[in-house]
Amino acid sequence: MNAAELLHELYDYSMLSLRREALGAAMSAYDLESLGHLERLFHAPPSPGAPQFQRRKFRRFDVWIPAVLEDAGFLRDVLITRIGAGGLTLMPAGHLEVGDTAQLRIVEPLTQRHYRLNVRAVWRPHVAQTASIGCSFVTVDSQSPFRPDPPVRLLTQRPR
Repeated sequence: MNAAELLHELYDYSMLSLRREALGAAMSAYDLESLGHLERLFHAPPSPGAPQFQRRKFRRFDVWIPAVLEDAGFLRDVLITRIGAGGLTLMPAGHLEVGDTAQLRIVEPLTQRHYRLNVRAVWRPHVAQTASIGCSFVTVDSQSPFRPDPPVRLLTQRPR
């Protein structure tokens, strides 16, 4: 599965999961079948013998997806290196600290679809000088085949 397909499937999974929470059994048979397929794709297989705290709910996919992170009004280029239905890992972590929220903007290069993902930083490796940070999805706001915003100037550092 390429990055474009993965992003599209993640978006569909998020929207169908929200729809199931809101509508429950009132979902169409097609939507229920689609959600079942996506759950089989994204949910991690059981880890026999692994302690409960080491078991993952969602499978992770190694990717290389460029994105723009908006954090406290500042924009900067980041790279998504792992992604799953529960969240993602990005680098560089920059000024993001555990507990911070931010918005990721992704333009998928093959389809030119735009995604906006609101994320919360939830972990940072305990290794000094690491450049990555793990984030959970707060909301997946939108997906659009059109450019929703005017071009922005990207900052590589916060202004002093």
